[in-house]
Formats: sequence, structure tokens, C-alpha cells
Amino acid sequence: MIMEVNLKKILIALFATAGVVAGVSAASAETSTGNLTVKATLTEGCGINFGAGNNSVINFGSVYDLTKKMEQTGRFSVGCSSLKGQTNTYAATSVSLDQGDVKNSTVANRLLSNGSDTLQFQVFLYGEGSSDIIWGDGSGTTQVYPTPVTNGQPQEYEYRVRLLPQTLTDKAAGLYQNTMVATVTYTATAAN
Repeated sequence: MIMEVNLKKILIALFATAGVVAGVSAASAETSTGNLTVKATLTEGCGINFGAGNNSVINFGSVYDLTKKMEQTGRFSVGCSSLKGQTNTYAATSVSLDQGDVKNSTVANRLLSNGSDTLQFQVFLYGEGSSDIIWGDGSGTTQVYPTPVTNGQPQEYEYRVRLLPQTLTDKAAGLYQNTMVATVTYTATAAN
């Protein structure tokens, strides 16, 4: 009797397992495909690169007090092409930086904005410990960034961004920003 009950349990377990296995084997794997396209355009001349996507974001994060200055450094590279069949030799001489897209911002007095509220900031040539030379367009007391680069390997340069000390009691909470344009000046000489 015990054997008969155990045999029934085994047969029930086998049929249940066979049903599960049969159900699994009836299912099939499906696939779907997508395309990945990679592109690069080689161009004669000189250019600037602030990193991925040719963009650089200096983010001071959450700021609660600006009774003292806050600074961060950034890097960019300038390179000039050296391509097969290139018709010219290129030499970068400088990079200028404009005032950005904020109303009333100037190269000498740059502003970040959040609606009508603004914060003062400045961008300086060179990295930490250097003089406070404003990176601009060469007007007034500003200077362009000297970049003596010719065909071949790009050169890397450093700059500083400073949030200036200022009162925040009349400023609204939120994101303050300004997007500036850097322009490389270079010469092209006919290759021999």
C-alpha cells in the first residue's frame, strides 16, 4: 500500500514535470535588431575641443553662499589637421571667448542668468595660481588665449571659472547659466 501511494506520487510528479517541460520547449526565442552608426568627418583646418560633443560644462552644483569666491578649472584642446592630400599647412594662433547668451553680459562683466536674476562670474586664462587675466576677445583688459599649434598633435590648455563674491538675498532659487562661444583663429599657408 505504501509502495502504491509512493508510485502514484511519482507518476503524478513525472506527468507534472513533463507538462512543464513540454510548455518550455514549445516557447521560442524571438529577436529584434537595431542599427548602430558611427561617423567621423575629417576636416582641414584647426579646431577646438572641450570634450565629449565638443561641449564643456562647468557646474558649481548647489550654491548656498557667495561671500567668498568659488573657482573651478577646465581644459580644452586645439588641434590643426594633417591629412593625406591636404592642400594647406595650418597654424592656430589664438582662441577668443565671447560674452555668452545672457542679456547685458559683457566679456569684462560676464553674467549667469535665471530669468531676470543674474550672478556675476568670470573666465580667466590659465589654471590655478596664475594671474587673473580675463579670457575674452582682446577688447579692453581682456586677452585672447595664445595657442601656438601647427599641423599635428593637439595641445591642451587650462582655464579658470570664478563665481564672484556677491549677495544672494535678492536672487531666486534655480539654475543660473550662460553659454559662451570659443573661436579659434588660424592661418592657412599653401603646402609646397
